[in-house]
Amino acid sequence: MRPIPLEQLLGGPLRALVLAQGIAAQATAQFISEVGFTADPRGKNPPSARTVQFTHVQPVPDPENPGQHINTPVVVTAPLLALVSIPNLQIAESTMTLNADVADVGPTDLPPSSIPLEGRQPSVLPSPPLRFLAAMVPPPFQGEPPSPGGNLSITVKVTHEPPAEGLTRVLTMLQEAFTAEPQTR
Repeated sequence: MRPIPLEQLLGGPLRALVLAQGIAAQATAQFISEVGFTADPRGKNPPSARTVQFTHVQPVPDPENPGQHINTPVVVTAPLLALVSIPNLQIAESTMTLNADVADVGPTDLPPSSIPLEGRQPSVLPSPPLRFLAAMVPPPFQGEPPSPGGNLSITVKVTHEPPAEGLTRVLTMLQEAFTAEPQTR
């Protein structure tokens, strides 16, 4: 196994966490788009909120008999996004433990502007004074004694976060859009 610069060993899992957070955000946006809205089949109007309609018997105060109620059938129209929980997961905490064998330590001979970051533009960050190369040791086969290094353990805690402020405003408008009209016979 060839040695890998320590910043790549540490940066790889961190990058994976950032990508995972992005995928979770995309899944939330896709859920809102697909579940909460319906597109205009002609494509001329913006999407409209998907609603559900149902009948309900609602007790209404009887004006002729104070303290009494009249059961009145109503048709309720409610935006679907106001009725369902929107998945909004975020990485709240991550713990990474890395145990690698240091294969080489030496001065960095690269100027700061020439350190590549995954094939993108060179970094403007200064070079570290030392370059560490580390090797992850493969796990032993059954029956072999464990190796002294090469372990990587990542623990991720995921939480359900409250919606962003913009989404909260939209959800408030949708909740206020609930209607209950007397059912026509």
